[in-house]
Amino acid sequence: MLKTTVTIVTGAHDLSSSIRVESDSSLLINAIKRKEPLSEIHGVLSDIAMLSSHPSFNLSFHWIPRIQNVVADSLAKEALSMVEGVMTLT
Repeated sequence: MLKTTVTIVTGAHDLSSSIRVESDSSLLINAIKRKEPLSEIHGVLSDIAMLSSHPSFNLSFHWIPRIQNVVADSLAKEALSMVEGVMTLT
């Protein structure tokens, strides 16, 4: 399974603003930009396509080096471990 961290960078708080989505996965960014299906992340790509087509969202997708994504990666891993902990309790 493809594991990646996506960082969303925005300077405004309203949904009509431009949203820059960054990931250290060139495979993911290329699949999004080319609208290519990847079976291992089909659900994620489907959600992204739906959000991208919504008129209130102006999304752009960019690859960044892994070293620039360390903080976001750590936060995502921490959040996932918290969710997994809650899921095991239910």
